[in-house]
Amino acid sequence: MRTGLISKYSTHLIKIASEVAVGKKDKIIINGDDYDTLDGTAVRDYIHVSDLADIHLICGKHLIANGQSDILIVDMVLDIQLNRLLKTIIKYLKKK
Repeated sequence: MRTGLISKYSTHLIKIASEVAVGKKDKIIINGDDYDTLDGTAVRDYIHVSDLADIHLICGKHLIANGQSDILIVDMVLDIQLNRLLKTIIKYLKKK
């Protein structure tokens, strides 16, 4: 079963979580637990590839309509603490 990006040494949390879920890895290691967040772990911003594609289309239309490029900041307002994300994944997998 393919679980995302093909690489010998995974570094992406979703890929590693997928590998643990299918038994390719034994555990997930999270480095750092003293951040100024609710659970002490780092905060990450995630975006789905289809949302990113939509953003590219919108920016392309803007460029065509206005004849100039701009610098735009895209914020999906979906900051997720690592432990919270992992707990959600585990909860989901237990239902399967």
